[in-house]
Amino acid sequence: MNTVSSLQTKNGGISRPLPRLFVRATVLRLCRNGIGLAGSLSHYSFFLGLLLASVGWSLTPSYSQANLLAHVTQTVQPDTSQILTKAQIAYDIRIAHPDSSRQLAEEALDQAEALDFGKGKGRALLAVGAYYWRVGDLDKGQTLLTEALKYAEDSHDRAIIGRIYNNLGIISRRRGDDDQALAYYFQSYEIAEVLQDSLELRSINNNIGVVYMGQGNNDGALTQFQKALALAQAAHIPIDEGHYLLNIGEIHQAQGKYSLAINDYQQAIHIGETINSEYLLGRGRINEGMVRCILNESQAALELLQEGLVFAEKLQNRRLIAQSHTYLGRTYRQLSQFQSAIESGERALTVSQDSDIDQYNGALRELHLSYAAAGQHANAYRIHVEFKAVSDSLARMAQTRTLASFEAERALETERLQNAEETLKQEKRIKSMLFMSITGLVFFVVLIVFFYRAKQGDNRKLHILNQEIQLQNEEVESQNEEITQQRDQLQLAYNNVEQLSQIGAALTSVLTMEDLIKIFIKEVGQLVDASRVGIALFREQEQDLYFPFTLEDGEWFKDGSIPITETHRWAVRCFLEQEGLRTGDFIGEIQDNLEDHPLIMGRMHSRSIIYLPITHHHKRLGVLSVQSVDKHVYRDYHMSLLQNLAVYIAVALENIEAIQQLENLSVVAQETNNMVVMTEPEGNLLWANQAFMTRYEFDSLEDFWDRQGRNILHFASSTQADAAFEKLRITKKPQNFTLRDTLSQEGAMRWWQVVISPLINDQEEVERVVVVATDISELRKAQDQLKNLTDRLSTVNQIDRALLQSESLEQILETSTLSLTQALDATRVDIALFNDAEETFVLEGVLHQEGKESSLSGGKRLPLSDYRGLPFLKQNVPHQVDDLCQEESLSPTDKLLLEEGHQAYISYPLMAKKQLIGALTVCFNRAFPFTEEMMEIIEEVASGIGLSIAHFRLQEELQRNHKLLTEKNQDVEASMAYAEKIQKSVLQSPESLQILLPQHFLINKPKEVVSGDFYWVEEYQGKLYVAVADCTGHGVPGALMSVICSNALTEALHSGVKSTGDLLDKTRERVVARLSKSGQEFTDGMDISLCSFDLESPVVQWSGAYNPLLLINTRRQAPPVGAQAISDTPGVFEFKAERQSISFSDDMYPFQSHTLQVKEGDILYLFTDGFQDQFGGPLNKKYLPKRLKRKLWEIHYHTVEVQKEILEREFDTWRGAYGQIDDICMMGIRIG
Repeated sequence: MNTVSSLQTKNGGISRPLPRLFVRATVLRLCRNGIGLAGSLSHYSFFLGLLLASVGWSLTPSYSQANLLAHVTQTVQPDTSQILTKAQIAYDIRIAHPDSSRQLAEEALDQAEALDFGKGKGRALLAVGAYYWRVGDLDKGQTLLTEALKYAEDSHDRAIIGRIYNNLGIISRRRGDDDQALAYYFQSYEIAEVLQDSLELRSINNNIGVVYMGQGNNDGALTQFQKALALAQAAHIPIDEGHYLLNIGEIHQAQGKYSLAINDYQQAIHIGETINSEYLLGRGRINEGMVRCILNESQAALELLQEGLVFAEKLQNRRLIAQSHTYLGRTYRQLSQFQSAIESGERALTVSQDSDIDQYNGALRELHLSYAAAGQHANAYRIHVEFKAVSDSLARMAQTRTLASFEAERALETERLQNAEETLKQEKRIKSMLFMSITGLVFFVVLIVFFYRAKQGDNRKLHILNQEIQLQNEEVESQNEEITQQRDQLQLAYNNVEQLSQIGAALTSVLTMEDLIKIFIKEVGQLVDASRVGIALFREQEQDLYFPFTLEDGEWFKDGSIPITETHRWAVRCFLEQEGLRTGDFIGEIQDNLEDHPLIMGRMHSRSIIYLPITHHHKRLGVLSVQSVDKHVYRDYHMSLLQNLAVYIAVALENIEAIQQLENLSVVAQETNNMVVMTEPEGNLLWANQAFMTRYEFDSLEDFWDRQGRNILHFASSTQADAAFEKLRITKKPQNFTLRDTLSQEGAMRWWQVVISPLINDQEEVERVVVVATDISELRKAQDQLKNLTDRLSTVNQIDRALLQSESLEQILETSTLSLTQALDATRVDIALFNDAEETFVLEGVLHQEGKESSLSGGKRLPLSDYRGLPFLKQNVPHQVDDLCQEESLSPTDKLLLEEGHQAYISYPLMAKKQLIGALTVCFNRAFPFTEEMMEIIEEVASGIGLSIAHFRLQEELQRNHKLLTEKNQDVEASMAYAEKIQKSVLQSPESLQILLPQHFLINKPKEVVSGDFYWVEEYQGKLYVAVADCTGHGVPGALMSVICSNALTEALHSGVKSTGDLLDKTRERVVARLSKSGQEFTDGMDISLCSFDLESPVVQWSGAYNPLLLINTRRQAPPVGAQAISDTPGVFEFKAERQSISFSDDMYPFQSHTLQVKEGDILYLFTDGFQDQFGGPLNKKYLPKRLKRKLWEIHYHTVEVQKEILEREFDTWRGAYGQIDDICMMGIRIG
């Protein structure tokens, strides 16, 4: 039985058909793997079976998906194509039919291992690994995918490598490692982008968006989902469009853009209706119902959630079921159908209990609110306790609360409550008296009625009076009920005050800002119903309100802020106006301007909101906020309770600031070596640290008071200190001054930098003064040394600057000697330049202070033997003579110096590249004139002079070399220009080419002046020969080879040839013969693409050595004989060249000739490898042959002139700032 008949039912029954998308994908992949109608019978049968399934054929009831897979295995022999097909089918059905996917993938893996087929192993392992992570075995999935990656890399299977990275990214995300997941996704994205795999690209965009959404990066997630949606729309894949629209809608919902979210969900629902997708219909309706519920559109929300629930239960999707029941409960509560709300809440709790802790926590919260609304307080409390426990677990809050007693505040609140209760009792007594009065009045009226019953005219009045009495009785009863309610409220208020007092004690006892905020946020939920709680602190430098932490439904959010300039925001209004704000329906009030009020932190907008300012002694500290997602939650007494808490928070904030100041002061006082004292504003000493006591040898504070009195200003006896204290008392700002210490027992002089700072009390008065004295004696000493160093450096810098501005050696010598003479008060300065070859030295730049004639004048050349300090100088050591009169032996130069009145001198070596080039000598007319500072100046100047002389000499040498190089460069340029002229003379001129080839373009771009690439055109015996060739090398060597090869082509042609292959064979013989005349073995030669056009018939003959021939004509259906069609570019055909060059090799064989019948519209392209090998583009990669062929296909319909312009522009754009790497030669010829 063949495949078709096996799919037919015996009794006409119809089973569930294969998904058409799966069939189309399978057929496409079979075609790509070479399994087409021309394949074997088994391949044909399988292909036809799938094709029939795609147009309506179905499986019989007894023929399942697994049977079909088994049938594939039986009917198709296990070759490599079948293995790839099985692996691809297994991957394609991994979602719809996971078990069949695993079975088919494992069969493909077994067959691939039997054939040792690495590519097949990689693809099969990908499908198996994808199965295991989908069923929850992440470890096994990752192991298999890692093994698959190895095989895919070994077989260079880039598409599969990208899919493996995508799957590994999903595994990392499920493990919670978002950074690793993104790294895998980006690697996969780069491969998919190169391969232009839109299916994989949109999958990766969606996966990246899911990670961003989990991280709270809504903008980034939205961008990724929109990219995925655009790709799905371009590919016309409606199921994916629906998925991505749902994701985009959830982002818009999180951003508070509810109208956009509803539009997204409705589009997804429409797609679901069009393609009958239960998932899109269910999730879309549930999501829209959630938004309608948030907007309090209860009836619409109820209908959508109930419809979505039907689909969710049909799909058995626990997440969607839990979501729908949670929001159904909330919707029923809005409609006051409390029993239905409770039933939906219990169902949501059951479904989410074992799946999603966040959904479970949300279900607890909604059920708690439903029980409370129904008046079932015991159940509400039970659920609330569990909700708090889960919230605490999620927030991972483990704090130890420290409670302190604030009895005064508690007593005050108790007294206030007692007074209120007494007032209520008085009102009750008054009402009781009123009731008794009314009762007496009734009794009196009854007596009157009794005595005047006979009077019928009074009956009506009695009836009216009875009605009035009844109304008064009802009023009394109403007043009694009101008194009872007030008593209950009073008891509730008393209980809240008790709790408020405890919370206030906890708040005011904390030591850090973080503890304060977290205790408030955690405990305020005990007083009021709050979905979101937070405190904002005013930051003066940033000019904003900063929320360090906010709690929303048990989830912590961090670091939110609002600029003070956004005055329309409620938090800013509260802070600036210092007034409490309250609303029962925030969304309803600002519905038209909701986008102007984006969320500061959290996931959704609140409806009931309270904002209260936090202020202490008119100092604005921030605001607190309590919010709920339900309407009209808060009353006046909630405001009152939170106002009391705001007072506690303000006190706590001030306490924390004071504690920080005291801690800072304590650190300064105990750990510093500075002297620290605290005084009264008048200077009376209150406290001093150990450094002060040790410095002035006091045993204790009492010892100071006994010996010096209480006032430290009297002890200091400094007018500066008196003035500083006086100014501090007036300005209330810190003061500082420098004080010389005359009180210390030490012998050395001490200097102190003193800073006095005020401590201001609540009445804005100076209460204490903190004095900090820092020992700056070493600093003053360093300042003096720095001044001396600055003076010395100034002298040296002046000399160095003058040396840099000198334009000749003489000016250098003159400048340096003059500057040294003035700076050091020297009587003579000279510079001796040594000439080792002549064993002499020349005196230069001689400057004599008195200006008289000297025997040692400038320009005088003396023997080196007369230089007494030469041995020292050669060792780079200065030669110093402190007193010539005391020297026992004098050199000739010493005697001349002594005769001129110089009594001491010092000679410093002048060094250049560790070579002694001369010496600097400074003379004085007094003995022992040298100081350390003077010698440092001379040493530094000598170093500068040596470098300047060496630099000047090097500059002269460079100028000589530059002149020589310029002359040689001019010769080379002239030679290159002549070589270019010679090379062009060998080639056909543009005018000749235009005559021979009317419709052609030529691009000839040498890398340098001359080129190793060339074109060759010859007309001979009724045929036109055209070639484009690439010789070994470029520049001059390449140009020489091009001349040799061009001449060899011409000679071979005129020797008589039968074909283009014969022409290449004879050209190779001549090239090899010419290059081997020297006896050396050359492998240099050329690559060439050669055409022969028959001038009498439409026949072209072609041969090639490494360089191909490209033919483009979109009207050609089949490739010419000997050519191959290029995929993805219809009408492009390539003639592959021989894999041998026109050069010597050990394995030379004759070149083949290909004959082509050309047609009108054909265009032929001959080119070397210079264009395709050019580096450039955004990643500095090669242009590559594939991109070049596609570019030629894109532009082939243009005129040849336009094609040339496009290609030249394309090359320049691709190359960009990078240099051209090779010669380029390309020719295009259109057949008329």
